[in-house]
Amino acid sequence: MLEQEGGCTLEDLLNEDEHCLQQCKAANPKLTDMLCQRSTLTKLIQYATLTPTDTNHNVAHKFPFVACDILCASKTIT
Repeated sequence: MLEQEGGCTLEDLLNEDEHCLQQCKAANPKLTDMLCQRSTLTKLIQYATLTPTDTNHNVAHKFPFVACDILCASKTIT
């Protein structure tokens, strides 16, 4: 997914929760580089810690749990 033309967004990765989580645990270098970018890391933390105001199911329910799992599973995010 990271090699798509035009790249992918954090939300694209969060939609692919199982695959993304496996790649985090495997320390995929491209994924780690993307997740370590300040803007991406800030969004991950916001998804994991803030109360969602969006009524979209993914944003309100799925993304917070996946973001928290990514932050906890990845040993290389600094």
